[in-house]
Amino acid sequence: MQTWRICVSLLLGLVLQPVFAADKVILTATSQAHTVALLELYTSEGCSSCPPAERYVKKLHDEGPGARYLIPLAFHVDYWDHLGWKDPYSKAAYSSRQRGIARRNQLHTVFTPQLVLHGLNFPAYKNVAQAARLVNDMPARASIQIQVQQSRSKHLRAIVRGKVQAEKDRFDAGVYLALYENNLVGKISRGENSGQTLDHHFVVQALFGPLRVDGQGSFILEQDMPIVPGQKMSDLGVVAFVQDMADGSILQALNLDFAVLP
Repeated sequence: MQTWRICVSLLLGLVLQPVFAADKVILTATSQAHTVALLELYTSEGCSSCPPAERYVKKLHDEGPGARYLIPLAFHVDYWDHLGWKDPYSKAAYSSRQRGIARRNQLHTVFTPQLVLHGLNFPAYKNVAQAARLVNDMPARASIQIQVQQSRSKHLRAIVRGKVQAEKDRFDAGVYLALYENNLVGKISRGENSGQTLDHHFVVQALFGPLRVDGQGSFILEQDMPIVPGQKMSDLGVVAFVQDMADGSILQALNLDFAVLP
């Protein structure tokens, strides 16, 4: 695992600009000069310990410095689904991603809730903000730009472009795109959380990738993302991130919130 080091970084503002075309609305975002901390939460509606963890991540987001410095994503795993309650947001792929994290972190098992910061298992909840600032002190190892196009039929297309800076980082670099949703409500009738109404935020509804970068470190990921009936555009967003597939560290992450769409 690459050693985290404190350095002086140039803090640039997020470039977020809606552009109106004949039949499309286009949003663009450009990444920072510093590394943005990616915080992954592995959770399940079937787990009684998970709602407090989700509330903690939401509070951390609401009271923190914003998506220019910390981006949360909630991955709902499926291995709780046979224990009394099937989580409608769970996917086997997210359980598989968590198992990969366990292997890299030399953990003997997977569990919920689990926080993963910058690719590292991070059980010290109270220190997340401080550790995220150390991540922010590192210069970004990749640059990212996201462009999202929306047709009048509400069909979405995301185009992610960028470059991995150092030649040594290019061989193991993988590019991901996550579509997430906020303000979800689950009424639980069975399992450990039976009788509760749970609020969910940053829920990963789809994860695309990894796309490998070319020999020059450049990448272009294009992905269609149809909107499911009932989803509110203002509750959606995408996160693009570049990850070292060997050690799990995050080269850079970028959030684009659709709340600014008309």
